[in-house]
Amino acid sequence: MWRIFNPVVVAFLAIFFGRRLQFDAVGIGDEDFNTLQVMVDAAEDYGAKASLNLPSKSACTRGKVLESFATSITSTQAEMTCMATFNQQNVKEVYRESKTKASIEITSVSDQNFYIYNKHEVERNIHRKVRHV
Repeated sequence: MWRIFNPVVVAFLAIFFGRRLQFDAVGIGDEDFNTLQVMVDAAEDYGAKASLNLPSKSACTRGKVLESFATSITSTQAEMTCMATFNQQNVKEVYRESKTKASIEITSVSDQNFYIYNKHEVERNIHRKVRHV
């Protein structure tokens, strides 16, 4: 099961759905949940709402986590469904960029980063609206 849900898959879903996606992960037990945290971070990196819940072993805290799951499923369904027709919402496909990669500072810029036009080779066409009197 863990092979299916890995950070790459979660990142792909977040790239496609962005803020419309709610990704919740739950870690139950005394294990290391670094993989779940990486998955949550990958979803948040592309604009999805994500959280990692580590409830204690009591029934009360596990119940609250299930309640938050129900709320997030409902909000995701409402985000992705047209409430008038109950069909899937038609949205423009926008692939999101990674927030962490976007914040990497550019330290040097060279001529290879740009295509520089020779100003003598550029032809400008000016269109003017003709007024009829």
